[in-house]
Amino acid sequence: MEAVAFWKESLEKYPAERIERAFKEHLRTSEFFPKPSQIIELLQEYAYDDGPTLVEKVRAQLKS
Repeated sequence: MEAVAFWKESLEKYPAERIERAFKEHLRTSEFFPKPSQIIELLQEYAYDDGPTLVEKVRAQLKS
């Protein structure tokens, strides 16, 4: 259970859609389960290579 709590805490600030994308990308390019730092690295790259996801856009509209 500590591992689950660690993963949740490490990734809580990122949208689920991007986390899923990072896991899929990692699994496509590696045969080993990722470390949190590897997923976070991918998530940080996504922040620079694309704009907000559709879910993020909808959430922003709902907040306004």
